[in-house]
Amino acid sequence: MSETEVTLLTGKYTISTSVTKSITISKDATVEISIPENVTLTNTAGKHTITNNGTLTITGSGTVDNVSHERGALVNEPGATATLNGCTFTRSEEAGTDSDHANGNSWYTIKNYGTMTVGKNTVVTTGSSDQVEKYSSLIANGWQNDNDLKSHPKVSGQSTANMTVEGGAFSRGLNTIKNDDYGALTISGGSFTNYTQAALQNHSVATVSNGKFDADSDYAIYNCPCDENADKGELSISGGDFKGTIYSTKADGYGFLKVTGGTFSDPGVYQYAESGTVNVKLQGNYIGNKAIPISSGVTANLDLNGHVVAVPDCGITTRGAFTLTDSGNEGKLQSEKMPVMIVGANGIFILNSGSVVSTGDYGVYAKESGSAVVNGGSIKSKNAALSGNNTTGDMNFTVNGGILTAEQGPAIYMPGQVSLTVAGGTLNGGISLRMGQVNISGGTINAISTGIDSPNGKVGNTPCYAYSGNVWFPDALYVIGGTYTSDNATYSNSLNLNITGGEFNCTNDQGSAVAIYDLGKVKQSMNVNISGNAKLSNNSSSRDAYQVLSFKDIGVDNPQEGYNNSDYVGKVATSITGGTFSSEPDASYIADGYEAVKSGANWVVQVPYTPAPVPSTETTTTTNPDGTTTTTVTDKKTGESTSTTEGVNGTTVVEKTDASGNTTTKVTVPEGAATNAGAPVEIPAAVEVTKGKEVSISAPAGTIVAIPAAADAGNVAVIVHADGTETVIPMSLVEGGKAIVKLDGDETIKIVDNAKDFSDVPAEHWAADDIDFASSHEIFKGIGNGDTYEPETALTRNMMMTVLARTAGADTSESDPWYAKGQEWAVENGVSNGLWGEDNITREQLVTMLFNFANLCGLDTSARADVGGMVNADVVSDWATEAVQWAVAEGILKGEDNIDLAPQGLATRAQAAAFMQRYVSAALL
Repeated sequence: MSETEVTLLTGKYTISTSVTKSITISKDATVEISIPENVTLTNTAGKHTITNNGTLTITGSGTVDNVSHERGALVNEPGATATLNGCTFTRSEEAGTDSDHANGNSWYTIKNYGTMTVGKNTVVTTGSSDQVEKYSSLIANGWQNDNDLKSHPKVSGQSTANMTVEGGAFSRGLNTIKNDDYGALTISGGSFTNYTQAALQNHSVATVSNGKFDADSDYAIYNCPCDENADKGELSISGGDFKGTIYSTKADGYGFLKVTGGTFSDPGVYQYAESGTVNVKLQGNYIGNKAIPISSGVTANLDLNGHVVAVPDCGITTRGAFTLTDSGNEGKLQSEKMPVMIVGANGIFILNSGSVVSTGDYGVYAKESGSAVVNGGSIKSKNAALSGNNTTGDMNFTVNGGILTAEQGPAIYMPGQVSLTVAGGTLNGGISLRMGQVNISGGTINAISTGIDSPNGKVGNTPCYAYSGNVWFPDALYVIGGTYTSDNATYSNSLNLNITGGEFNCTNDQGSAVAIYDLGKVKQSMNVNISGNAKLSNNSSSRDAYQVLSFKDIGVDNPQEGYNNSDYVGKVATSITGGTFSSEPDASYIADGYEAVKSGANWVVQVPYTPAPVPSTETTTTTNPDGTTTTTVTDKKTGESTSTTEGVNGTTVVEKTDASGNTTTKVTVPEGAATNAGAPVEIPAAVEVTKGKEVSISAPAGTIVAIPAAADAGNVAVIVHADGTETVIPMSLVEGGKAIVKLDGDETIKIVDNAKDFSDVPAEHWAADDIDFASSHEIFKGIGNGDTYEPETALTRNMMMTVLARTAGADTSESDPWYAKGQEWAVENGVSNGLWGEDNITREQLVTMLFNFANLCGLDTSARADVGGMVNADVVSDWATEAVQWAVAEGILKGEDNIDLAPQGLATRAQAAAFMQRYVSAALL
């Protein structure tokens, strides 16, 4: 590229060193030019630096510069396509200082007549300072005028010059980017900085979905429809960040600026918003000379950012959602008249922070079902901070926080339907109502202290009570009832006032905290409910804290004609079920079942005090040593108690004690309580069977239970029958602090002392304990008169059969002869063959009978001992071998001196007692 002018054909080119040269791209050529960093392409004098007639792509991070008057760094001709993916484009010697002075060297840096796409790595600028780029726009898309169109005619089929900006950085110029005649501009990114006129000036058709537009001049956006064909002035914004004024001129029948999203610094943008969310964050004070409308369907968020928005009357009129916040300090929306007007059911104003100030009128006005919500901040106005009018439709007010202050009159003036909700905040000036659906649960409502209209006074020549407008009565909340009608199809002109909280203060010596003026000009349903933590306080000696006032009460003897209609007055329904009052509420206001009680200087409405009932029972729970717990319920009136203990095995012990101290104990043993087959079921330690104490036990037949009990010698368990008779339980043990009993089903048992005293059994006798056991269990009886046992006397077979019969619970009394019943029982149950009854019984015969008896009782008799090492084991009869081995294994037969089995030796009564004691222990343990 040695020539000063060059025409490029199809190919890829790299400009590797800085050069002064003008380049033209041929019409049919496809060219890619790469310019590296620190390389500058500067135009040949009097020429554009790059003129594109074909298809051009520019990449790199170098510079394309133009230093000639009326020439650009890049001109994209009609029909040509250019894509910029890098490089800096500039006019470094731009000399224009204002729109009238080019000073011999000014023009666009980039001019597009064809199709151009600008990428994010592209930089476009002009001049060397912010003061010398004010004659020409930086980037121009389209034709400037008819002469420009003649010089650069459209190619066949071309209707517009198309530019798409996806990113990049663009700064300076009269306008940073201008969309001119027949231009079609799409911006989805990039930053546009302007110091002179507009960051974006649109004359034709443009769409902005993103990007940053920073006007340190006049306009972030300037839309100007000039011609319905060439300069339609159609601009749509759906996103982006805009610092500076948003403005559009008006044309007759064409052109528009539509905003559906984005963040702006100019509140005036709201007039162009049609839908979506539009955010404004002020960068400085805003002085508006005309009202700003917000359309239905628009969500408008305005952050004052510590600045002031000054507007005329109805300065911001919203039919959509308008939210005001202040992220700085002392931000204000102010007007000499009314700053905010809310219109329609979709219109809502939300104050989160910041101030709304009116120096000459209402602060916020709602009409046609508009709504205002105050969450924070403040509204300060000459007249009511929140207001409506029954002639302009319904209104809705919600106060959750903030401060509302009226210089004169009430803070809230609500003469029409529909809702007022106060949950917090401070209202200086009180609340004036004619009707409405009102719910107050919090906040502080203070009555006015100056400029008060007396209810029996006049406004001009009109009585105050008959004045149609905002009259300033002395109460913190007052209802001028029975005066206005309403077209509301749901509520008509009804008043439903529900107060559950909040503080109502009237300290002007004239009014009530809450007053209902019952004036009776028109029919009106009025219902008042006061409850919860509401606090009503006043200091007037002639007024109650809450009062429904008739004409007589306000000192009017002859009301104006049409008022005090007897069909309408006297029908206010008041129900007080709670709250604190500085004066005693009239009894007629207090709901049934409630009363007013003096509390210090105030009166509190509450349910009459009824002492809490003294519990008729007392319940205690203790933990027992065995880990179980016992719950005792004592009847304080009767002294009776019931203790219930739940055992770990499901066993339940219920012990009832009457007022005299008599105790009944019931033990319930469920199926499966015994975790080991044949083992006793442990009864909780909470029950102890002492001598003479009866315990009822419900258990499956055959259950063995172990009950805590006294263990004195001679103690024995007995069954107490329904008729009071008692039967000793032979199969029982009382030892080791427990009574172990095998039950045949549900039984009542107790422990008795059934010890026998035999003169021939001294304490040192080897079988004394065994004889005590056998005799106390009535297995054996004494001889003769019963005072001797004859321990060394041989036992007959009849005696043994009778002993086993008694042990089994069979009745052997009144037998004739004495052994007949025992012998008969033994034969029937396979314990013995009944023969040789008068013969003395041998030791092997005795254990054989016991072996048979154990099988009869269902005991496990599978145990066998190796007796080969014992003396005389070899002379055990074959028929007695199993019985002897079993008896030795169970510890029943130990051998004489624990060595000699003596199977054919005769069994004495002492030995038999020992066998039986050991048998019972083996069977139960």
